[in-house]
Amino acid sequence: MTPQQRELARHALGLPNDNYVSYRNHFVIEAGDTYEMWRGLVANGYACAARGKQCYFYLTRKGAEAALDFGESLSLEDFPIIWYRYREQQQHADFDEWGDVCSGTRLELACDKYRVKSITKRGVWLTTTYPSDFKKLVVHSWVKKYACPTVEEALVSFLARKKRQHGIYTKRAATAARAIGLAEKALADERRANGSA
Repeated sequence: MTPQQRELARHALGLPNDNYVSYRNHFVIEAGDTYEMWRGLVANGYACAARGKQCYFYLTRKGAEAALDFGESLSLEDFPIIWYRYREQQQHADFDEWGDVCSGTRLELACDKYRVKSITKRGVWLTTTYPSDFKKLVVHSWVKKYACPTVEEALVSFLARKKRQHGIYTKRAATAARAIGLAEKALADERRANGSA
């Protein structure tokens, strides 16, 4: 990004300003040298273009981050940060190749996406569009996190949760099997003692 392109990018973001945070992401132009500079930003992956009555340019995250000065940040409205959480879900009523409903269920993975509402020294506040009152703090120092900043980390977290859950249920099943054995032995002993084998 050339110094002139960087200045155009900063202007598109509404920088500099007293808050040190971008508050827009657009630049409208028709033709000329400035247009060619924006085309160069598009060619290098720093911006995208949309056509209407005039040419409308907006920065990609890569371009916006390259335009920031030290201490400045991007608006989370214009450049949302997405975190991810995987979960399993049961899908009911499968259909066969003739369109008839099959019995049973199908297990699938679902990836929930959360927008970062704000970033603090301790962590990030996550939110969703529905329900609108959902807020969740994820602290940086926590080993177990509700959601993760990348899909890969979210899948690793999901695997860890499911392996832990599998271990818990395996132990519970083993305990239940031992309890059944003890109860059957106690019942047999009781019947023998009462003479009703």
